[in-house]
Amino acid sequence: MYYPKSQIKTNLYTNGREYVIKNTTQDYIGFYYQTSNGKLYIGKNPQGQEQTELVIPKDAPATAEDYKDDKVRIALFDSDPDPVFSVDEELFNGIAIVEYTNLLGKDTLNLETRSTPPPYHSQPTTIDINNGEYQRYFSKKTNELIYIEISIETYLSFSNGDPKFATDLYEVISLPWSLGGNAKSINRNIVTLVEKDNNWYGFSSYFRGNFG
Repeated sequence: MYYPKSQIKTNLYTNGREYVIKNTTQDYIGFYYQTSNGKLYIGKNPQGQEQTELVIPKDAPATAEDYKDDKVRIALFDSDPDPVFSVDEELFNGIAIVEYTNLLGKDTLNLETRSTPPPYHSQPTTIDINNGEYQRYFSKKTNELIYIEISIETYLSFSNGDPKFATDLYEVISLPWSLGGNAKSINRNIVTLVEKDNNWYGFSSYFRGNFG
């Protein structure tokens, strides 16, 4: 079946214990894509693929829909030892522990040999201030609601698929950051739009109200 690019998210990846094959209930590990109606199918994209649907197992504790803005895990960097939980901390901790255990068991070698996005704190230059805006760059763990700010060098490495980086495990974006008189309102609207267009649930919560 053909889908316009705007209606699918491709090259998603699961480490297992997240989705099962609908017809067999077998746990699935590997690439998948998501259509605009929320359905998931095996493969990096729909081209040349028989549509094998994935579903959430009946005993799954939660999905991304359960952890939108008011329930998001906010980490200042990828290995933040003290992330903020606004609600249901015990449940979310349990989910994080399971995911982390799976990661150690199946992808330890991957993470040892490929780099994850290092955190970066941007600051506008004098030229940026004169121009009234500058670019900021962010990454999100593909299957987790963890956001960090990154440098342009890291952004380009992930955007270009540099094999030295774990590009299949992270998504990256670039967005303009206003420095003008209405900066707070403009930046809040930009972040909200990015959150909606990319399904980055809770991205606006990352800023903790600091849109200036």
